[in-house]
Amino acid sequence: MNSEDLKERAQELNKRLKAPVAAFCRYLREAVGPLLRGGGGDPLPGFNCERARNLLSISLRSELSGVPFYWTFRCTEAPMGMVSHHMICPLLNMMQALHRQTLDLMMLLERKDAEILDYKENGAMLSRDRLETETFNAEEFKDRFFAECLSEAISTQDGSVFNSELQNLYTTIAAAKGKRKRGQDSGTQQSSHFSSCKKFCSFHCKAEEKEKQRNF
Repeated sequence: MNSEDLKERAQELNKRLKAPVAAFCRYLREAVGPLLRGGGGDPLPGFNCERARNLLSISLRSELSGVPFYWTFRCTEAPMGMVSHHMICPLLNMMQALHRQTLDLMMLLERKDAEILDYKENGAMLSRDRLETETFNAEEFKDRFFAECLSEAISTQDGSVFNSELQNLYTTIAAAKGKRKRGQDSGTQQSSHFSSCKKFCSFHCKAEEKEKQRNF
């Protein structure tokens, strides 16, 4: 929906609304934020959800600058291609990025251990014993993680685990994929334009050659 569509929709639901589109969109974003961040607790005041077949309606009753404000989000099931493009693929990219980050951190710890060992072999001593740590072992770390943390991670059913850091990572990946796609589309258009020009020049040269042969 563009700005005009939002304005028309707002006027249908709120005859007395005079606020600009940017103002009530900002208000909607602030109102819906807790709903998106929340889990499976009590419903937020002012919201009413109804589901019928493949349609989900989320109605909001509130006030905007002292004036009653109503809005209804009508959500339909997205096609699988859209779900894959906007959710599944970015989440897989996030997993790949986080896995790469974990590997880099493990390599950094191993280099730090080698650095500390070199200090010790050259006579360096810790000023406080409580700062001493065991040598990092990647396999033991993985085994301990699967034994102690995995069950907790998969038992979480709400969206609270998708914290702001993960949201920023998702946004960054989605933006990068969009930028790459626009670049590829632009490159395809330029290639197509170059190919068309090449074909036109080739056709023009052949036409001139035939004209010269007829004149000769």
